[in-house]
Amino acid sequence: MYTTKEKRLIDKFSKENDLIYPLHSSDYDNPVRKEFITNLLHNETFVPTKNKTEEKYKEPLFKIIKNFKKRDYVFVGLLTLLCSGVYYGVFSDYLFNHKNIAEKKQRVAMNLVDLASIVAVVLSSMGLGALSVGAIKQTNQEVAVDKFYSRLSVRLFSEMKKMHPELSEETLKQCNPELARVIYTLLIANMSEKDTQKLWNIANAVSEYKYDKIYKGEIGDLKNRDKALQQAMVIIESHLINNPELSRVILDVYHGAVPVSFIVKEQNTK
Repeated sequence: MYTTKEKRLIDKFSKENDLIYPLHSSDYDNPVRKEFITNLLHNETFVPTKNKTEEKYKEPLFKIIKNFKKRDYVFVGLLTLLCSGVYYGVFSDYLFNHKNIAEKKQRVAMNLVDLASIVAVVLSSMGLGALSVGAIKQTNQEVAVDKFYSRLSVRLFSEMKKMHPELSEETLKQCNPELARVIYTLLIANMSEKDTQKLWNIANAVSEYKYDKIYKGEIGDLKNRDKALQQAMVIIESHLINNPELSRVILDVYHGAVPVSFIVKEQNTK
């Protein structure tokens, strides 16, 4: 049984999911969405800016492999055993079975070749296993970070709606998930490198949580994510206070407008 507070948290995430990933029959299933998507497709700065910011903070595969933990090496070991076992099973009748060769030196040489082939298979299997586990972790990381930023866009919408009650959730339902990507591209492209790195670290830590703490269950996972989102919101709100022009552009996006440029000149308040 969930407590009242836990039930509210579940409902909160469920509502956010509906706003982030609404169902659409097509990219043009309503006039508002059609205009938003059309303007976004004709914007020449969105895709380059989005790709540039994502590549900048994307963790390279070699770094992910370098930071493997014990459980990762266990998976690599299992894949290595599987591949090596398959190889040995297929060629078991031929490996170290050279009785038909009369000369001892030739038999020894062939046995050494067999041994070398097994070592090569083990090493290549280890490499393949490391790449496979690393790629899975990288994909999981990218998806989780994208979802984290998208949820941040909904949290930011809720905060802005307190000051701008004319904002409508219907716009999110009509223009998401693309609108969310516009919001976090604006944020990442215009925030300081220090702050964007902090955001990425928070998002990345959340992407690892479910992988590490799967036994915690749904509530433990949601509580951890909610806490991380609150930390990220403090960083974003602090930056928007000092950059009212960016705040204005983001407000326009929540009204369904696509910005002309995704690089907004910072104007500090006094």
